[in-house]
Amino acid sequence: MAESRLQRLLQERKDKEELARIVHALPDHLPGQGVPREQVPPWLTNAVREFWHTSTEPSSVLSVDADPARLEQWAEELLALHGISEQFYVLSDVDGLPWLTFRASGPGWFSLVREVIESDWVFASHSLDVVAAVSEQEHVYEFFVKNDREARPNRRDATRP
Repeated sequence: MAESRLQRLLQERKDKEELARIVHALPDHLPGQGVPREQVPPWLTNAVREFWHTSTEPSSVLSVDADPARLEQWAEELLALHGISEQFYVLSDVDGLPWLTFRASGPGWFSLVREVIESDWVFASHSLDVVAAVSEQEHVYEFFVKNDREARPNRRDATRP
């Protein structure tokens, strides 16, 4: 029991340090805390897991040879097309507060996220009804997207014999 308490305290300290690092790097873009893990809709967590299955096809791809400005434009346009613009959530490595509120203040915000979030870049709409990710692979950047309607089973279909 003491070990699990110690592990929890260590995780809380790690989370606090990581959150401070992110807030320091993006002070003008983080207007609020975000969404604690226990408040994240299960469909959203499952959708993000599905993005990383090798059988999941990306919605769009871009060559890794594209210059950074093209990558930024491509990602921002695709995210905006799916309703992720202005204010939304960014997935972080903060265990207790994984989804941080982010405010985009015009073009160029994606490069800021890339500098601060070192792994794959995952975003959720402010209403938590759309989730999308940009992942850098060996030869391409991949874009994945799913909304809550696609992720939830259709109850009418499920009840049919």
